[in-house]
Amino acid sequence: MRVLRVIPSLDVGGVQRQMLLAFRGLRERGLTCEVCCIDQRGELAEAFEQNGFTVHHIPFSSRLCPVGMPRLHFLGRGFDIVHGHMYAANVAVNFAFPFTGGPKVLNGYHNQIITKNPKQARRITRMRDKPAGYVAVGDSVKHSLMDLMIPEDYITVLRNGVIGPENPPPLPDRGNGDALRLIWMGRYVTQKRVDFLVDVVKACREKNVPVHLTLLGKGPKFKATRRRIDESGLNESIATPGVSRDVFGELAKADVYASASFREGFPNALLEACAARRPFIVSDIDPHREVLDEHDAGRVLPMDPDVWANAIAELAGDRAKLSHMADEALAIGRKCSMNATCDRTVELYERLLK
Repeated sequence: MRVLRVIPSLDVGGVQRQMLLAFRGLRERGLTCEVCCIDQRGELAEAFEQNGFTVHHIPFSSRLCPVGMPRLHFLGRGFDIVHGHMYAANVAVNFAFPFTGGPKVLNGYHNQIITKNPKQARRITRMRDKPAGYVAVGDSVKHSLMDLMIPEDYITVLRNGVIGPENPPPLPDRGNGDALRLIWMGRYVTQKRVDFLVDVVKACREKNVPVHLTLLGKGPKFKATRRRIDESGLNESIATPGVSRDVFGELAKADVYASASFREGFPNALLEACAARRPFIVSDIDPHREVLDEHDAGRVLPMDPDVWANAIAELAGDRAKLSHMADEALAIGRKCSMNATCDRTVELYERLLK
């Protein structure tokens, strides 16, 4: 089976890292996977190629680029499945393969909010019969598609998977009342609300709650976040080392993962924290609750820095409770394995080809 994934770019991000992990697993199951970028190649393109996966680049000057569209059509004719990712790529594959008899087309969506404006929403609704099916990374994304009149039985939920350490380390040996070490990982973008985490550390300082926060990643909001840290006088309490090549090594140093996002799909960084046996404190949104499920692995909190500071003080003072939550988090990480995700992906592809 030959599969072409189409995506705007292979920039460093959760969707792109998830795709690379999935490609490795799908190759082990006998599939040939390639990727085509319709915007920029992106920083992760080299990593795909180093792993033996072909990266095509067909730059689109517009959504329905008159040059890019026929090139994508010609490329995709050699594949059994063409699987788009995110709005721009989905529009491209829907129009590049308008007739039956070619590859089976899938549209994939990765976030609660899948459109930026009413025009995009209307286009998705009008094109709802073009692809052979839709892939949503979580129930909240599925419901967003259903709000656009996509039939429920047309949507397959393929949750993100994670590959964690075989034997993740226990929590660091710290005493009750020692500074709780928080970690966040992701892109500095508006939806992640990294500035709120800075406000949480500030609230902890005002309440004399010892805490340290590490922010891993980069993005357009990095400089604004650094200014906020400097202006708040929190340089000793917040570290911003940038992107790390050893995510699980960084998680091993931390006590708790934190995320204040106001929207997600099925958050990769949170899954990595779970796979590393780290409990979490997160914002009260549906995707976070979907990961938590019925496990006592974390705290889902309203967007109030004082509430978060109180929760941090509680967990810092009860290492036994924190250790129990860590074991519950690991259970989530084991349940959301990349092997399970790849198995379900192959089942979907085979079902479409039949």
